[in-house]
Amino acid sequence: MTVADTLDQMCAEPAFQQELVDFLVAMCAVDTTPSADVAAMRRHEAGVFSLVRAYLQETPWRIDQRPIDPDIAAHPAFSKLHFTKTPEHPDGLTPEQASAERSNLLVLADGEPGSAGRGTAVNAHVDVIAPFMPPTRRGDLVRGRGTIDDKGHVAAICAALRLIGRMTAGGAVTLRNSITAMFPVEEE
Repeated sequence: MTVADTLDQMCAEPAFQQELVDFLVAMCAVDTTPSADVAAMRRHEAGVFSLVRAYLQETPWRIDQRPIDPDIAAHPAFSKLHFTKTPEHPDGLTPEQASAERSNLLVLADGEPGSAGRGTAVNAHVDVIAPFMPPTRRGDLVRGRGTIDDKGHVAAICAALRLIGRMTAGGAVTLRNSITAMFPVEEE
């Protein structure tokens, strides 16, 4: 059996498909709309990260939560935090205030040490555009805020990591280079 055949077989498993859809629906049920309420954002982001951790719990990959560095504001591509404007803060919160106790999530799949080649990095964010719309499901169709932008991509990346984990554990493949999956709380 080829690697492609093995992947096809695993992806066709009803349990795999059901768990993946359930994972997506659960993530989309968490309102991660950016707001001036940093404490609420922190709780909701942590809820999504908890779901990611649970979905990947049987993989050999390392999961690392990294605090947001407020110095990101010095980067030339940094966007102003328009979503934090309130009557009390008409100019919005400072990057320090908006990033207080918030973090991004990394999933690190280490390949063979010393292998030639380059690692792979993938990225999908967990925030969604307002207004929040909870997910609905009809058969194989899932609708709701985040299904496409961008929790659907979080689910796809996590599913790929899960499959790679199963294939490496079963000896079907050897991961030669590292994979870094980045799940930031805001846009890339």
